[in-house]
Amino acid sequence: EINNENVPTPSAEDVADDEQEETKTQEEPEKIEETNTESEPIPSPETMTNEQEEINTQEETEKPEQTNNENNLLNPSAEAMELFDAANEIGPGKKAYVERKYYNALKEAAEAGHPQAKALYALVQILGNSSEVPHNIEAGKATVTQMADAGHPASQQILGFLYAIGLGVDSDQAKSLLYYTFAALGGDTFAQMALGYRFHTGNGVEASCEASLSFYRQAAKRVENEVMLTGGEMIERIRLSDEKSRKRVTSQEDLVQYYQHSADRGDTQAQVIVGQLHFQGAHGVPQDYEMAFRYFNRAAQQGDGNAMVALGSMYANGHFVPQDNHTALSYFERAQKEKVLAAMVGMGILYKNGQGVTRDDKKAFKLFYDAAYQGSSEGQFNVAVMYYYGHGTDRDFKKALEYFYLAAQKGHVLAMYQMALMHATGIGVVRNCEQSVSLFKNVCERGHWSSMFSDAYDKFEAGLQLPAVLMYLYMGELGYEMAQSNAAYILDEDEDFDSEVFGVKGSQARAFWLYQRSADQGHTESLVKLGDYHYYGIATPEDHFKASQQYRKAAKSRNSQAMFNLGWMHEYGKGLNVDFHLAKRWYDDAVEHSADAYVPSTIAVTILRAKMWWTDNVGSLDSAADYMPSEQLLQDLMNLNFEALDKLIDGNESLIVAVLSIFLIIILLARQAQVRLTEAQNEQMRQLEERMLAQAEAAVAASEARAQEAADVLINGDTNEGEGTAGATGEE
Repeated sequence: EINNENVPTPSAEDVADDEQEETKTQEEPEKIEETNTESEPIPSPETMTNEQEEINTQEETEKPEQTNNENNLLNPSAEAMELFDAANEIGPGKKAYVERKYYNALKEAAEAGHPQAKALYALVQILGNSSEVPHNIEAGKATVTQMADAGHPASQQILGFLYAIGLGVDSDQAKSLLYYTFAALGGDTFAQMALGYRFHTGNGVEASCEASLSFYRQAAKRVENEVMLTGGEMIERIRLSDEKSRKRVTSQEDLVQYYQHSADRGDTQAQVIVGQLHFQGAHGVPQDYEMAFRYFNRAAQQGDGNAMVALGSMYANGHFVPQDNHTALSYFERAQKEKVLAAMVGMGILYKNGQGVTRDDKKAFKLFYDAAYQGSSEGQFNVAVMYYYGHGTDRDFKKALEYFYLAAQKGHVLAMYQMALMHATGIGVVRNCEQSVSLFKNVCERGHWSSMFSDAYDKFEAGLQLPAVLMYLYMGELGYEMAQSNAAYILDEDEDFDSEVFGVKGSQARAFWLYQRSADQGHTESLVKLGDYHYYGIATPEDHFKASQQYRKAAKSRNSQAMFNLGWMHEYGKGLNVDFHLAKRWYDDAVEHSADAYVPSTIAVTILRAKMWWTDNVGSLDSAADYMPSEQLLQDLMNLNFEALDKLIDGNESLIVAVLSIFLIIILLARQAQVRLTEAQNEQMRQLEERMLAQAEAAVAASEARAQEAADVLINGDTNEGEGTAGATGEE
């Protein structure tokens, strides 16, 4: 898409300024209070003269010296300015030798006394975001303190950052606000963003939409100017808590290498893609107009229409090549024959500005309109500009706003800026301060300084967590929500993260308020983390009810983890009333909104059904307490990280299958052994039963035999006794 450098942007600021009337008030002279001279002795004229001479002498010796020192700090010499300009020409790059060359030049400029060079070098010392500069927080702090006292805005902003997070100094939000204010009044963009964010959210100050609008508007103006000149830079931001996003970065690096290889082998489509990457500075590829021109030129020579449009844009705007309207027109006409959509926008810009052709606003409007109708964001933006000024069509602010909105939806920075101005001034729409602040904030966060995101991520992936968290903290102070959540993520991983820097347990306290700031900007995962902090009493008193409130907010945004947690709290009565039916509903909702919640929710619902059956059929659960799983087990289910499990499985499928097969064989063998053991035990029991039965039968038989013998003896005894008696009687 073509960078519209030469089309003037709507001057909504001028319209607003014209509508406002300046009022001047004449200050009344201050009343001098009368002093009672009778209570104290009046000093003699001689004494007064001597004291005045001492005061004058002291002022003459101290005041000029202090003023000269400040002037020396803020007014660099010609040599220092040349060194700083040389460093800027090099610029910080991704390649090691370029980075080394840049910071060496920056150091020389700082040592020569250039104030901005000293502030930039001190910031690198504080953040540790370059291996070419020693990480030295104390040295950086000393430099910015000296420069801030002299009135240097950038140094005041850095010192405000140190006081805000308590880095190298005790945390003091009042001092932080003071330094931010001085820096913002001095024109520092970062301080303006920090104050805009603070007044927008009421962080440390009383919330004020108008104050936030004022600061964000000034910072956004700088971004608008940069985009008008360079076309902007694509910055990819990675959320550390999103494993899929982090995995995608690695695949994109491989993809860039693939396109680079294909482009070098003559693939025209790959050449255009690589050219765009160099032109925009995207996906880890540094912005380099020369390299972009080479790849576009190679593709255009093979007849690629998109490459022709890109070359036409470079010639029209003078990027790397001398500005040449006729050459630009030639490329656009060739691309238009290839029916390339962006060529319409390029031709429209030339007709709008009369570059190489006779100016024709109506023809320009038609070209822009046709491109906009087919979905071109540049076409939509330029149609909006034409409607705003009434060039080539009737002036219509509402239609202008409509097309600005369409372009802004596709990420067009200038369209966002113009929409913000219209909402701020009430042109074409009812004035809306909140909407204007939101748009200006979005514009500010598209500045080139967003590249610190990629630097911080590189440090994190390299295992250098301290520089990474410091860079994220720095961006978080400017209002970047993702930077706040990323810094909290790193600090949350280790409760004693670098205690020498943040103090004992200082990382948890910082993670807590970072999660709060991120949650206030609408990040649902931060709401869940806040709930966890309240539930377990991390960096804040334990409060289950407050935890449930945070979970409910996250659940409204369809966060499955929050839904599961609410179900668990209803099941066990933690901060909420025990309600099995409501608990089941939350578990079911968690499964409905995320496949990752299927396993833990299924287990939880199974246990819940058992509890419900027990309650309905047996009674109180107190008698079943010994059979229920522990709370810790269920809490572990809540914290199951299935994304980490996917990462573990990825690439190790064969090994995992082999291990599982071995386990399966072991289980089968163990099962067979168990069956054989059971059969042997059953056989032993059968034999034992048979022996016991035989012994019982033998005992019964013996008992019967003894009983028979006793009966026989008894019978025989009675018979013999009768015979003896009869014989005796006969003898007698």
